[in-house]
Amino acid sequence: MMSAGGATTEAAPVLIAPRHADEDGPDWESVRAQFALDPTEAHFTCCFLAPLPTPVREAVERHRRAFERNVLWAEKDLYGIHNGLQGEVVRALAGYIGARPEDIALTANTSSGLGTVYSGLRLRPDQEIVLSVHDHLVHQEAARFAAQRRGATTRSIRLYEDPAGATAHEIAERLAKAIGPRTRAVGVPWVHSCTGVKASLPLLSQAVAAANSGRTEEDRCLLIIDGVHGLGVEDVDVAQTGVDFFVSGTHKWMLGPRGTGFVWGADHAWAQLDPAFPAVILDRDYWQALKAGTELPQTRAAWMSPGGFQAFENRFAVADAVAFHQSLGRDRVAARLSELNASLRERLRSLPHVRLVSPLEESVTSGLVCFRHRDLPAREVLGHLAEHKVFGTITPEMHDPAARLSAGLMNGPEHIDAAISALSGL
Repeated sequence: MMSAGGATTEAAPVLIAPRHADEDGPDWESVRAQFALDPTEAHFTCCFLAPLPTPVREAVERHRRAFERNVLWAEKDLYGIHNGLQGEVVRALAGYIGARPEDIALTANTSSGLGTVYSGLRLRPDQEIVLSVHDHLVHQEAARFAAQRRGATTRSIRLYEDPAGATAHEIAERLAKAIGPRTRAVGVPWVHSCTGVKASLPLLSQAVAAANSGRTEEDRCLLIIDGVHGLGVEDVDVAQTGVDFFVSGTHKWMLGPRGTGFVWGADHAWAQLDPAFPAVILDRDYWQALKAGTELPQTRAAWMSPGGFQAFENRFAVADAVAFHQSLGRDRVAARLSELNASLRERLRSLPHVRLVSPLEESVTSGLVCFRHRDLPAREVLGHLAEHKVFGTITPEMHDPAARLSAGLMNGPEHIDAAISALSGL
């Protein structure tokens, strides 16, 4: 078929869901066959970078070939994120998280998404941003940079003492107590990188809503969620949980290409931001105000997508990653990952020389499993696992990091067996 730029391109293949073994759900062996991993290895790396399933790899390659044949083949699709192929990505993501497409901005990853939100936040010198000590360093730094520029301050709190004993209500209650009249925003990870603890988004939202009672819009406290370790794992319509901003990359459990991410924000929340980066904007209201020299209308998500040329062959393929999940069923994917990682946690706990960091309670845990060896540092433990063809990652802590194993759709029970066998040898 002919593209917008005049080049002949291949038609996108129809995504075929893996065959079903029975009425209860997908045949997970067929799902695992979608990944090009060495079958003799066990990769527990979804909390870092996930391998791409066949439909996503093929989509990236299809778009790449089209660009090589004619660099202008998608020219009309590159301007404005609600047009053409970028619009398909936005609509796919919106459908997945229960949102309106017009409330989504596209970014390159979680880090740039957090930077976009905090850099654009209208913040006065007499205001503060409250974070947690459990936030990833990039979240803390994005908030700190923004506060420094505006003469504001940041403050970090502890949401629990012992991750293994954390509860969703304790996390929400501690957050509620930390919000003061000066608090302009609170930043919280949905699933914590260093512990695997999962917060309840509705409970966090209720805590912030109570603090906002009687506040004006310019004093309203905004709830900003780093959601990258929950997206693609949890069966939740995150846009319906009451949070103000949800920021995530799509290269972990969503199985999307590297260098892709997004920010969802409630309409009232986008209005509290100013554009932080130039964007390629096809918005009549914006251009009319700019040409007339008048005040810009209320900020919209489309204005907050950093412009310039992106790795479009990767970005366009995000829609295929969402379609892959949807073909399996978000609820079934969540149940499968819950089953695998619950088994992993239980079996790690049974090893006498291993201390499980992540909680066992299902309501406060997700797909990220953290643990420490009694005597050996995490890097040595991971090196030993790698020698046995079992691959994990390390938590992003400056001091005494833990090891992490994260079971994804490319894993099965035999991979857990291999990990436990290798750790037993220590």
